[in-house]
This record gives sequence, C-alpha cells and structure tokens, in this order.
Amino acid sequence: MIHNKELQKIILRIKDVSKSFGNNLILKNVTGEIYDVRRPGYTQGQICAILGPSGIGKTTLFEIISGVIKPDTGEVFIADENTIENEMDTTKYLHPVETGAVGVVYQNYPLFEHLSVYDNLHIGAKKGGLSGKAAEDKILHYLDKFGIREHARKYPIQLSGGQRQRVAIAQQLLCSSNIILMDEPFSGLDPKAKNEVCQSLLELTALDEYITLIVVTHDIISAVTISDAIWLMGKNRNADNTLSGGASIQHFYNLIEMGLAWKPDIKSTKEFHDFIDQIESYFPMLAGA
Repeated sequence: MIHNKELQKIILRIKDVSKSFGNNLILKNVTGEIYDVRRPGYTQGQICAILGPSGIGKTTLFEIISGVIKPDTGEVFIADENTIENEMDTTKYLHPVETGAVGVVYQNYPLFEHLSVYDNLHIGAKKGGLSGKAAEDKILHYLDKFGIREHARKYPIQLSGGQRQRVAIAQQLLCSSNIILMDEPFSGLDPKAKNEVCQSLLELTALDEYITLIVVTHDIISAVTISDAIWLMGKNRNADNTLSGGASIQHFYNLIEMGLAWKPDIKSTKEFHDFIDQIESYFPMLAGA
C-alpha cells in the first residue's frame, strides 16, 4: 500500500480558500488534498468525509468544491481523468474546478420522478455532451457497472434507497468527472438503511480507481465506517482562547495508516470506538462550546 504522498496522484486540491458573506468570515485559508488510494490487488476509489459541528461552514465548502460559488481567495483544483494516469506533473493534470465538473448528489437522491431510470441517466448523458449511440453505450455501461440494468425501465418510486442512490451517482458521473460530492447521505435513515447506504458506497468505490466520493455529513459513525480519509473542520483559537473568525481543516486523518479502513468488522473493534470518542470530544471545542 502506498503511503508516500510523493508517489500518489492528487485527485483534488484545495489551496488557501477563504469565503465571507458580508462581514461574516465563514472559511479562512482552507487547504487540503485528496490522493488516489492504491490498494494492491484491488480496484480502489476514494472516500473522504468532511466532518464538523453544525454551522461551521461545511455547506459553504461543499458549494465551493462543486464550483457553485467562488471563494473570495484561493482556488480548488481537480484532476483531469483523461491525463492523470500518464502524468506525474500536477501542473499537467490538475485544473481549476468549473461549475458542473464535479458531480453533486444531494440528500434523498433527487431524480425526475416521472422518468424511468434509463431516461434519468439519459438526461445526465445529454448534459455531459453525449447523444445517439455514444449516449446509449455510456448509459448501458453504467447500468451494468452499478448493477442496475434490470431496473432501467422502473421509476424512482419503485427503487430501494440503495438503488436510487446508485442511479443518482451514475447520473452525475455521466455529466461530470469521477469526483462526486454527497450532501448528508445518512440523514434521516434508520440503522438498517444506513448500513445499506454504507455498503453501497463502498461497492461503488471498488468499480473504478479514480471514483472519489466526498461525503459532507454530521454522522461520525457512518463517516468513519466507510472513509479512508477524514477532514475535521473547526475554528482556530486566539491567544486568549477565544475563537478566531472563519473555519479551516483542523485535523486530517488517514484511516488507512491508522488501520481503520476497509475492514468489514470495523464497528466491533476497540480502535473504532476509541476514534469515534476522540472525534466527538473535539466537536465542542471546534464549535466554541
């Protein structure tokens, strides 16, 4: 397993991003990188979870990564999936994010309810500039890849939560890069449904080396269960222990190096629960309590 970051390709780079709304500084010098994970003997994509107390700025960072809003300062770069495989020079395969370049899957996986699964995917393909046989071939590719071809003529209301999630992600992959932002995918779900979503996301990242899921959530347990990296957002403290304005990434966790990634029985281990306790203990301090 590669841990030397000099040998890993960068999938996404956030560099010194700051954002204010009026006089309210939301983000201050946010910097972070997501690397292509290599797992010998496996095809392995990436899952990075962004955690933090409510109101800390996760949604603003989400919208900046997606290209929906622009930062006041700093920049977000994403890898060009057509050149990253054969390039080591980041200046040749990283480029500034543009609106629509990163797929976005919102809570509850919104789809066009009056259209079939196939037609929902066709909208994604059309948005991605595909038409005719090229669109059909790509749609069939994702239907097969995600194991949902038998549901192609069904409507969203006929799908399970996991199937609906796969359709929503496939739709975004058809019209954007291999990077998918997910907004609170575990919110409002019972434990059984959460487990289904977690398993589905893990299966999806095993389909392609460069599929990268960035999950913004407040669900610490689910995030640690599926992720190979976690970013914990919070605010810095001044010398007098008061909070400074604007949030940044306060802690970066490489769950692979910590031995917490890719373990089917991870929830039963002491290390898992100790790490959950550690994260939870940080939340009051990061939020200013």
